[in-house]
Amino acid sequence: MIELQADESHASILLKGAYVESLILNGVDILKKTVDGVQPHGGLSVMIPYADIVSNARYSFNGKEYRLPKNAGYEGDYINSMHGLVLDKTWKVIDRKNNEIKLGLSLTEKCYPSKLMITVHYMIRSSEFEVFFKVKNVGKKDAPIMCGSHPYLLFDGYWKFQFHDAVVLLKNTDKLSVTTNRLKYNRITSLGGRQYDNAYFGGGEVDFVTRRKKIKIRRYNMPFFEIYNGTYSNPGSVAFEPLTGAPNCFNNGIGLNILKVNEEMNCGFSLALV
Repeated sequence: MIELQADESHASILLKGAYVESLILNGVDILKKTVDGVQPHGGLSVMIPYADIVSNARYSFNGKEYRLPKNAGYEGDYINSMHGLVLDKTWKVIDRKNNEIKLGLSLTEKCYPSKLMITVHYMIRSSEFEVFFKVKNVGKKDAPIMCGSHPYLLFDGYWKFQFHDAVVLLKNTDKLSVTTNRLKYNRITSLGGRQYDNAYFGGGEVDFVTRRKKIKIRRYNMPFFEIYNGTYSNPGSVAFEPLTGAPNCFNNGIGLNILKVNEEMNCGFSLALV
């Protein structure tokens, strides 16, 4: 366990999965802890080289079909592949200070076209936590890439996400043809008891508002997101998942990035208590 500290703020990070187990900003708990030991059921997970789902655990790239591990058995899903290939990997410390750390991982898998060098940079301040990803293709072939994260945000009483820009709801992301609906009021809320497990595009800066706190979410090159308040979020949390592409983009192509040999992609997000 690695601890980052800045005044009354601190984060606990595991080298396995580069997983943020807990986060406190100015003495306020921000993240729900996993209760069953499964990383994507709490805390803040790193999901690379794909996030969310790849349907039927397979995809085609540059004329070749690849088969991914059907790794979602912990959710009762034995058909699809979920949440990337790094959750069970042990990362190495590249650089460390009291309030920040850089973790690195070299990823080579038979189910993926090329070799990646991945860096995650965490930095904590008195009221802000920043997450930056850098992914470089150091292999010999082009490679599809999608980055994502899975923070479960604690709330008290109620929650709502307020968006500074228009938001588009994505539907049928398991298909090549995706329908979209533009949200009318630029907000999503827990009022009414609705269950969410939906994907969206846009929104700009996001304000996460609960009864006693407000968190500003800023995203960098991560224009897609999901909101989830199902079984694994309850009670008392909702997941806001920044993404660089749409769920299942390895098959539907929406927001999918292609890294050529020696190219890199940078993205990230921050959570600020305001």
